[in-house]
Amino acid sequence: MNYKDITVINLVEQFRDEIRKQGMEPPENIEPGKTYHFPGAGKAINNTAGWCKLLPNYKIGIYGDASTSFEGLWSFNEGHNSIHRTDNIVKPLIASESSNLSRMSVVAPQFLSNSPDKLKESKGLLKCGEIEEVNNNISSSRGKKRPTPLPDDLPKVKILAPEMLPDCIRDYIFDVANRQQCPPDFVAVTAIVGLSGLLGRKIRIRPKQKDDWTVTPNQWGAIIGRPSAMKSPSMKEALKPLNQFETEAATRFKNLQKEYEEEFQLNELEKQRNKNIAKKAIEQNQMAEARLALRMTDISEPPKRQRFIINDSTVEKLGELLNENPNGLILSRDELFGWLSKLLKEENQAERAFYLECFDGNGSFTYDRIGRGTVEIESCILSVIGGIQPAKLATLIRSAIQGTGDDGLVQRFQLAVWPEDVGNWKWIDREPDIQARNKYYQTFERIKHLELLSENEVPLCLTFSDDAQRLFIEWLEEIQTKARDEETHPALESHMLKMPQTIAGLALLFQLLEGSRESVGMVATARALEWADYLISHAKKIYSVATNQSLVGAKLILARKHKLPPQFSARDIQRKEWSGLGEPASVTNALHWLIDYGHILIIESEPSSKGGRPSTLYQWI
Repeated sequence: MNYKDITVINLVEQFRDEIRKQGMEPPENIEPGKTYHFPGAGKAINNTAGWCKLLPNYKIGIYGDASTSFEGLWSFNEGHNSIHRTDNIVKPLIASESSNLSRMSVVAPQFLSNSPDKLKESKGLLKCGEIEEVNNNISSSRGKKRPTPLPDDLPKVKILAPEMLPDCIRDYIFDVANRQQCPPDFVAVTAIVGLSGLLGRKIRIRPKQKDDWTVTPNQWGAIIGRPSAMKSPSMKEALKPLNQFETEAATRFKNLQKEYEEEFQLNELEKQRNKNIAKKAIEQNQMAEARLALRMTDISEPPKRQRFIINDSTVEKLGELLNENPNGLILSRDELFGWLSKLLKEENQAERAFYLECFDGNGSFTYDRIGRGTVEIESCILSVIGGIQPAKLATLIRSAIQGTGDDGLVQRFQLAVWPEDVGNWKWIDREPDIQARNKYYQTFERIKHLELLSENEVPLCLTFSDDAQRLFIEWLEEIQTKARDEETHPALESHMLKMPQTIAGLALLFQLLEGSRESVGMVATARALEWADYLISHAKKIYSVATNQSLVGAKLILARKHKLPPQFSARDIQRKEWSGLGEPASVTNALHWLIDYGHILIIESEPSSKGGRPSTLYQWI
C-alpha cells in the first residue's frame, strides 16, 4: 500500500476495532473492496467463520461471524455523504436517519431485515462481494443530516516536558514562557540552538565506537506559530546572553581599533624612515643594507571583532566572518520565510550549496568572485534559528516535496517545532526568577569559555559510554526502519534520516551542560532520545500541511464558501488560484472531502443541445 494520510489509516483501524468488539481478530491489513475470512468467535479450531468487507470510500464496512449468525454494519459517520461509483458517475448517497442507525457506529442485524429480499441472504451474499447494496440501502434517505465538521488536518504533537531540559536552563525557560505566555518550546529550541552555536567546533562526538563518523553538535531550529504567538519576544529573551556577548565584543573591538590606529601611524612613520635609509644605502651601492632596512618595519595586523550572532549577510561577507570566527556563528532571523524563499530559487543554487555545507559543521568551502578573488573558508559552520508563520509554511514544505527544493534544505531544520497555542491570555506581571536567570546566563558563560581543543588544535571527540551506546544503537535501528517504511512520505523519510546526527549532537550538548567530559552517558543520551520522539511528532505535523493537502484544500474551500455561488464547478475554484488548489486533481480531491462530510452534493447536468459530455456541478447543502 502506498503512503496514505493518517485519516484513511484511522478509518481502517476504527473498522478493525469494531470487529474486535465481537471477539474476533480481523486481518492487520484491510484493503477496501476485498472480502476477508478469519477465525470467528467460536471455539472451533482453525475456523474461518469470521468475514468482513470495507467499501472503497473507507467509510462503510460490513462484517459477521457465521458461527454465531452475527452480522453487523459499521459506518464511520452515518450522517455524512458517502460515495458510490457506477459507470464512472459519482452520485451523492445520504445515509439514513432511521432509528436503526441512531448515532451508533455498528448496526445490528435488524437493520438488514428491513432491506430488500436480496439482502436477507446476507451471509452468503455479502461474502460474495455485494456490499454495494448495503450502501444503496443506506442511501435511501428519509431526510438529510446537517453537514459534519471536517476532521483535524494537523496531527497532535508531544508537549515539552520540564525533565527534557537540563537543570541549568530548565527553570529560566519555563519562567520566560510563563511571563510572556508563549509555549516553552519556543524558548527551549532557541536556547538549545544558541548553546550549540556557542559550543561550535570545540568538541565533537563519534556515535560509533570504531568508525570515524564524527558529528559537530550544530543545530538548525525553527519556531512555528501565528503572528500573535510571541515568537520574536521568546527568541529575544532566550538569546539575551549571546547579545550581551556581542555588546561586550563590540566594546573590546572599539578599544583595540583605537590602539591599532596609533600603532598603524607609528608603523607608517617607521616605514617612511626605513625607506629613506634604504634609499641612501642604494645610492652607496649597499644593497644588503637597503634590504635590511626595508625588513625592519613590523606590519601589524588589524584587530578582528569577535562575533556570535548575525541577522543578515551576503554569502561573501559571511565567509569572511567565518574565517575571523572559526568556531562558528549563529544566524538569528525573526522571520525565516524570506531567507528560505530566496535560497529555494533556482538562481541561488550556489548560495544554497554554501548553507547546506554550513549545517554539517565539519567541512570547508571555497568560492571565487571577481571583486574578492578566491576566498577559502576553512571552518564552515553556522547555526540557524528563526520564526515562521503556519500560513507561509505550506509553500516551503511543498517545495521540499515537489522537487524545487528537494535537496534537504528544509529537512535540515531538525529542531523545528509547532506547539499548540497557549490558550486564553492572562495578565501576568511579576519579577523574573533571578536565580533561574543567573543560572541560565552562567551556563552560556561556561560554554563560551570552554577550551577543549587538543594539543595539536584539533577538536576533541567524545564517544558514548557502553550503556548509552546500546541505547543509541537500539534507537538508531528503530528510526532507520521507520524512515524506510513504505507508508512514510519521502519528505518525512529524508527528515528522519538526518535525525541521528541531531540526536547525537543533543546528547553531547546535554552531557557538557550537566555531566563530565569523559564520555556521553545514559542520562544525557536518554534525554536526547526523549527529544527524538518529541521532534518526530512535530515533524509529522509540519509535513502534514503538504501531505494532507486535500483536506487542507477542503477546509480552505469551506472557509471561502461565501466567495462561491450556490452551484459551482471545480473549474470555478481552480480559476480563483487559491493556495494549493491550482491543479484540477487538487480541487477534485478537496471536493471529495466535502462530499464525504455532507457539505456539498454532486449535480449531473444534461448535455447541451450541441451534444458533448454532461458537466458536473456541486451544490452546497
